[in-house]
Amino acid sequence: MWISRDERRLLAGYYAKLAGVSVKKVYHTADLVPLLKFYGHKRCIYEYGQQKPPDKPTSLAKSIKCLIKDMNRIKAANKLLEERGMIKVTLHATERDVIVVELTVQGYDLGHKYHNPIIRSGLWFAEYKQHWFWLIVAYFAGILSAIIVNWFS
Repeated sequence: MWISRDERRLLAGYYAKLAGVSVKKVYHTADLVPLLKFYGHKRCIYEYGQQKPPDKPTSLAKSIKCLIKDMNRIKAANKLLEERGMIKVTLHATERDVIVVELTVQGYDLGHKYHNPIIRSGLWFAEYKQHWFWLIVAYFAGILSAIIVNWFS
């Protein structure tokens, strides 16, 4: 199954951080933002309540705008993953923007596939194999026709 980029990256990150089926961990939505980046599952993600180092000073208006945008992306991706049955997300009882995340069996399996780049490229090729097959055939047919035209000229 090939899903959107945000969903793929979050699922790979949840696979790396949760490391099991039905393991529940609590995160603040803002702390999950690094998972949206390339190889985000290899970055340090702090659970809710863990002590983390202070952030680097940046432009406050720009950083808040980007943070809100990325938090909305995470919420949307979590909603789609939950609708597909890959994860279970519950809101924290008292804190706002704090979620409890749990992988299902399907989510764990697909997260494993997206976590490994070799298997991930295989999933991508399996999804688009018909398209790429004809693209490769057309490329070689174009080269062959150029050789034939030059040979007869």
